[in-house]
Amino acid sequence: MERIPFHRRPSAVLAFLLIVAGGLYFYLLGLTSEPYLRGGLFALIPLLGFAAAAYLFALSLHLLITLPASFSALVGRLLRTGTLFAILGLHALAYVTAEPIPDLQMLVVDLDLAFLSGLAMLALAAQFVLPVESWHDRWLVIRRLIGHLLGERGPVTFVHEGRAIEAYRENRRRGPGVFLVDPTSAVVFRTDAAFTRAAGPGVVFTRPGERLAEALDLRRQERRIQGRPPSGQEEVASAQSMAITRDGIPVSADLSVTFILDPGHEAEPREGRIPEKPPFEFYAPSVERAVYGHVFGELEDLPWTELPLRLLVELWREEIKRWDLSELLRSDPEARPLQL
Repeated sequence: MERIPFHRRPSAVLAFLLIVAGGLYFYLLGLTSEPYLRGGLFALIPLLGFAAAAYLFALSLHLLITLPASFSALVGRLLRTGTLFAILGLHALAYVTAEPIPDLQMLVVDLDLAFLSGLAMLALAAQFVLPVESWHDRWLVIRRLIGHLLGERGPVTFVHEGRAIEAYRENRRRGPGVFLVDPTSAVVFRTDAAFTRAAGPGVVFTRPGERLAEALDLRRQERRIQGRPPSGQEEVASAQSMAITRDGIPVSADLSVTFILDPGHEAEPREGRIPEKPPFEFYAPSVERAVYGHVFGELEDLPWTELPLRLLVELWREEIKRWDLSELLRSDPEARPLQL
């Protein structure tokens, strides 16, 4: 088991962020006591606090109106929206009234300092939540965390080796979500009406209403089927290699097929041979075609990974029915009637 360094453990990160937030709060609070800064900070801090509270209130109100929720979740959203509205009202009472109240203004400054310090800590913590690099992705992580605090729930899923690892009923969440896709996997998303897009390895942010349609494995795969004598019963649920020769004799054989998703070029798939590039190639059209080939029926659910083997079985049967059994069992080593 890999040992996690101390500075990467959640408890260490949380302790560091609390120290930073507390230090920032007391530093700004100390600046407000300086005579030459008092007037400027007293004007700037409430303005920033009001702007942040107004943004969060608008976002919370939007979530309250647009996203469906259970009764308990609805109560939580109402409480959050009401709290933010009360903060806005406190700002108006302290600064918009005809006779300003100095004690109330100082209280608002203290609250805004704590509020802004908490938002700064949240923005800093977002850098440790997901392996993001660009500023756009950093903002999306911050936006997801803020939405989560306001009751916005979307799917959060880890895709490992073509399998989605998620909590129970996670795929039913309708808010914007995030997927962490490992280098061997790809995903395809859908809404209630249609497929939307394919995405490769990395951090993938989804839009509201978008959910996972299927996760795929980008690695080379192999499927086998073992030949066996006829049982006398018709087998429908599983593939079998039973075929009939031209002279009406049933035969069976061990079949195997190796396949990989189309990398999008004529050369050999990369498969980790170039250290400077990702080990497996993601080609969106081939990923989408694979998901479109998923067969849903009354008797079985046939994923795309089983289609190459089924196709091989059909080719095997088509070839076998062209030959008599005696031709297949010919002792001449140079005669190879069956070569798929």
